[in-house]
Amino acid sequence: MEDQLEQAVNIAISGTSDASLKQQAIGYCTQVKESPDGWQVCLSLYTGSFKRSPESRFFALQVIDAALPRLSQEELQYVQSNLFTFVKTATTDTQLLGANYLKNKLAQTISFLFILSYQSTWTSFFDDFLSTLASSSSSIGNAAAVDIYLRILKVIHEEIGDNLILREPALTKRNNNIKDQIRDRDINKLTDSWIQILQNYIGSNEEIVEGVLKVIGGWVSWVDITLIINGTFVNLIYKCLQNEAVTLATCDTLIEVVSKKMKSLDKMELIRLLGLKEVISQLPADERVGKLANIVTLELVHILDGSTSIASNSSLQPEQLVQAEELLTEFFSIVTQYLGNEDVEISSQVLHAISEYLTFVRKESKQEKSKVDTTTMEKNLSDQVLNFPADSNFISPQRRLLLSSLLPKIILKMRYNDDDWEDEDFLELRGKLKLLQDQIASIDSDLYIDDIIAIVTNSFDPAAVTSWKDVELGLFELEAYSDSLKNGAINVIKGVETRPTQTLSSLFFKMIESNVVAMDHPSIQLHYIELVNRHCNLFNSNNSNILAKALETFVSPLGVHNPNKRVQIRSWYLLYRFIKSVRILVGDISQSIFTSIESLLEIKATLPAEETATDPAFDNQLYLFELCGLLLSSSSENLSLVKRILDPIFQDMEKSLESPVTPLTSLQIHHDLMAIGTFARGFHDYGSATSNNEDTPRPLDPWVFEQFNTATNVVTTTLERMGNFKVIRDAARFAIARLIPLLGMDILPKVTRLITCFLEQCSVEEMTDFLGFLGNLLHKFRKEEGMFVMFDMLMTPLFERFTQALNEGGASAAEGSTDAVILKRDLRRAYLQFIFNVLNNNMGAILFSDKNMSIYERVLQTVLLYASDIENGDDQAIKLAILVLNKMLQCWGMGVVKAEDFGANREVPGFEQFTLEHVSRICFEIPTNRSFNFKDSRFRGILGDLALLQYTIYEVRRDKYIQFLSNYFQNVGVPAEYAAEYLKQLSTPNLKAFKSFFLEFFKTITK
Repeated sequence: MEDQLEQAVNIAISGTSDASLKQQAIGYCTQVKESPDGWQVCLSLYTGSFKRSPESRFFALQVIDAALPRLSQEELQYVQSNLFTFVKTATTDTQLLGANYLKNKLAQTISFLFILSYQSTWTSFFDDFLSTLASSSSSIGNAAAVDIYLRILKVIHEEIGDNLILREPALTKRNNNIKDQIRDRDINKLTDSWIQILQNYIGSNEEIVEGVLKVIGGWVSWVDITLIINGTFVNLIYKCLQNEAVTLATCDTLIEVVSKKMKSLDKMELIRLLGLKEVISQLPADERVGKLANIVTLELVHILDGSTSIASNSSLQPEQLVQAEELLTEFFSIVTQYLGNEDVEISSQVLHAISEYLTFVRKESKQEKSKVDTTTMEKNLSDQVLNFPADSNFISPQRRLLLSSLLPKIILKMRYNDDDWEDEDFLELRGKLKLLQDQIASIDSDLYIDDIIAIVTNSFDPAAVTSWKDVELGLFELEAYSDSLKNGAINVIKGVETRPTQTLSSLFFKMIESNVVAMDHPSIQLHYIELVNRHCNLFNSNNSNILAKALETFVSPLGVHNPNKRVQIRSWYLLYRFIKSVRILVGDISQSIFTSIESLLEIKATLPAEETATDPAFDNQLYLFELCGLLLSSSSENLSLVKRILDPIFQDMEKSLESPVTPLTSLQIHHDLMAIGTFARGFHDYGSATSNNEDTPRPLDPWVFEQFNTATNVVTTTLERMGNFKVIRDAARFAIARLIPLLGMDILPKVTRLITCFLEQCSVEEMTDFLGFLGNLLHKFRKEEGMFVMFDMLMTPLFERFTQALNEGGASAAEGSTDAVILKRDLRRAYLQFIFNVLNNNMGAILFSDKNMSIYERVLQTVLLYASDIENGDDQAIKLAILVLNKMLQCWGMGVVKAEDFGANREVPGFEQFTLEHVSRICFEIPTNRSFNFKDSRFRGILGDLALLQYTIYEVRRDKYIQFLSNYFQNVGVPAEYAAEYLKQLSTPNLKAFKSFFLEFFKTITK
C-alpha cells in the first residue's frame, strides 16, 4: 500500500501527468488522508527502510500531523516510538533526513506530538533528544542530531511561546501550562545544551550556530534570562559577532534578548553587561545591526518615560533615572552614526528610536511649561502669552546638547547623496526626517531657528556651495521651516512680528536676492518657483523691486520656458497663481506678460497612450489661457490682445474641421474649445463681468463682446458639426458655461441650439452632467423671462430624453452591471435636483404649461415614486424627492403659482388632489414600510424630512387638511387617541417638537 501511495503522490504533483489519471491520484491521496487508519500507512512509508520519494515522505508527515489530535494515548505512543527510533537512526545516516524542508517538516510533526504528550506520556521528551546528540568524541558531537534538535526547539517555541501569534484562550492556557512544566523540569538542561552547542560549533558549523542563536532568541522571551545571560554566554556572543557568517543572526538574537520584558534596573544592567555600545560600534554597518541599535535606544527611552516601570510593576529612584539617561546619552552617538549612513535602508532603522526620544523630551518639556504661572503675563486677543520664557528654560543642558548635535545630522541627512532628485526612497526618508526636525522645533524653537538660518544662509552663498545639492537642501529647509510655522511646530503669536516670522521673511528675500535659481538644475528651479508662489503674501509695496525680480524669473527660461518639461508645465500653473495673488501690486503688466508667454499658447494635441489618460501639459497650458483672461480683463488699454489670443484658436479649429475626422483632430478641437472656455473664465472671474454679489453681467467693451460672441458661434457650430464625439460635447458644454456669464441673455439663441444638439447626441453617462449644466443655467438667469420661454420649449424633449436614458441605464443595471447601477442612481439624483432647480428658480409653471402639459402628471409621479422607493436603498434620492415635493407645496400649495414666480397666479391643475391623495399618503406609507429601519440614522433623517412635509401641507391647507387626516386615520384604523394626539401636535406651531413627536408616533404604531 505504501508503494501505491508513493505512486499516487508522484502522479498528483507531476506537471505532465494525464489529467484523468492525476485526478484519480489526488482522489486517492485525499482518501488516505481522511481514512481512520491512513496515518499508519504514512508512518510506515516515512519510517520504513525502503527509500521513498521526498514528495511522498512530505505528504506522509502531513497526514500524520492531521491525524495526531484524534489519536488515543496508545496510538500516540506508537507514533512516538516509531518517529524517535527513526530520528536515532537517521542522525547516524543523514541521507535518511533529506533536504532542509523535510527536516523542518519532521521537526514540526515531532513538535505537534510533543504538545500532545509532554504533560502525560512523554515527559522524558527533552532527555530523549538530548541523548541523541552525543558522538564518540563529544556529548554533543552528533551534528545531524543537534541540527534536528534545534529545529524541533524552534518549532516548539513557535507553537507555544510566540506572542505575535493570536490564539484562542484555551490554547493559550494549554501553552502556558506546557511552558510552566518545561521551566520546572527541563529548562536548566536545555539552556546548558545551548551554551555547549555554541562552544562546540563556533567556527566549524555556521548552520548549527545560527540555529541555536535563533532558538535562544525565541525562548529567551519566556525563560529566566539569568539561565542564559552570563559571562560565558557574553564571551560566546562576542565570538559569534566576530564571525561574519553569523554576525547578523547574532544581532537578531541580541534584539530578542534586549527586548525581553524585565524590570528597569535589570534591563540597564543587561545592556551594560552585553557592552552593546562597544559591540555595535565595531560591527560593519548593516540593517540588522542598525535595528539592534534602535531597539537598545528604545528600551532606554522606555525606561526614562516610565513605560518599562509600568509594564514590570517597578519604579526607579531619581538617581537611577539619571544613570539611565547617562547610558542613553552615551548610546546616542551610535544612533546618530547610523542616521548618517548613506544607505537609506540602514539609516531608516534608527528613526523610530529618535522619534520616541524626541516625543519623551517634548512631553517632559511641556510638563515643565505647564507649571509656569501665566496669569500676570501680557496676552493678545487670542489669549496667547506675548512674553513667555524661552524654550531652553524647560530642557536640561544635557538634553539640549544632545539635540544640538542631533539636528545638524538630521538636516545633513536630508541632502541628496546622488544625482537622482526623484528617488522615491530618499523622498520618503526625507519626509520622516522632516517630522523629526519638527519635533525638535517644538521642543526648542531657538535651537531649530539657529540651525535653519545657518544652513539656508550658507546654501544661498555662492562662495560656500560646491554642488546643486547644497542649494537644493537650503531651499528644502526653507520650505520645511515655513511648514513648521504653519503646522504649529513653532508657536506663532498672532498680530505680532516675532523672531520666527521675521526669520521666514528674511530667508525668503535672501533666496530671491541671491539668484540661486540661476543654478542649472530642475530641482532648484522647481523649489524656487514653488516657494515664491507659496509666500507671495510676503510681497508688498515696499519690496516691489524684489517682486519684479521674482516675476522676471517666472517668465524666463528658468520658469515657463524651462527646457525641463516638468519644471516648465508646473511653472505655467504657478505663474497663474502668483499673478492672481500679486496682481494688485504689479500694475498693468498684461502686454509684457502676454509677450513673454504668447509662444506657449499654441495648442498641439497628442493622443494619450491609454484612452483614459490625461494630458498634464495641456491641463497646465489652460492656466496660461486663464492667466491671459485675468490680465486682459483688467487692462482697458490692451483689449486688442483678445483677438490675438482667439484668432489662432479659430483658425486652428477651421483647419481641423476641414480635415478628415480622426481621433487626433477631434482631440485638437476639444483642446481648442477648452482653451476658449478657460480664457473666458479668466476674463469673467477677474475682470469686467460679475462681482460675487451680482447676477447680471456688467457690460463688456463692444469690441470685446463681439470677439466672445464670435467664439460662441464657433463653439455652437462645432458642436452641431461634430456633436457625435463625446470629447467635443464635453468641451462645448464647458466653453458655453464659461461664455454665458460674459454675454448674458444675448447668448440665449445659441444656448438653445446647443441644448437641442445635446439632447440629440448626449449619452446616458453624460446626462447627469448635462442636467447639472441646465440647473446652473436656470439659476444664472432665474430673473429672465427669455430663459423661462426657452425652457418652456425644451422641457418636454428634455423629459423624454431623461426617461429614455433612465430606461437604458435600468436595462444595463438589471443585467448586473455595477457601473450601470451607480449610473442609474446618479441619474435619478440629477433629475430630482434639476426639478428642484426649476421650482427654486421661479420657473415651476414650465412643468404644466400648454407645451408641457403632456409630461406634467408623469413628472409628479416620478417624484412621488422616487420619494417612496425605500427598497431601492438610495436615501439621498428619497430625501431629494421629498425636498422637491416640499418645494412644490411652497410654490403651488394654494392651487395657484405664487406671485413672485413666472406664470404668477396661474392655476396648478390637480395639485390639491395630488397633495391630499398622494403626497400626504406617502408620509405614512414610507415609515410603515417593512424596509424602514428606525435605528439607521439615514432613515431617521428621512423621517425628519417627512415630518417637515406634513407640516408644510398643514401650513398651506390648515383646517381642510386636519379634516382630511381625521377621515384618513379613521379609514386606515389608527386608534382614536393616537389620531387625536397627532392632529393636536401637527397644529401646534412648533416644528422641532412635531419632528420629535413624528418619530415617536411611528415607533409606537409600528411595534
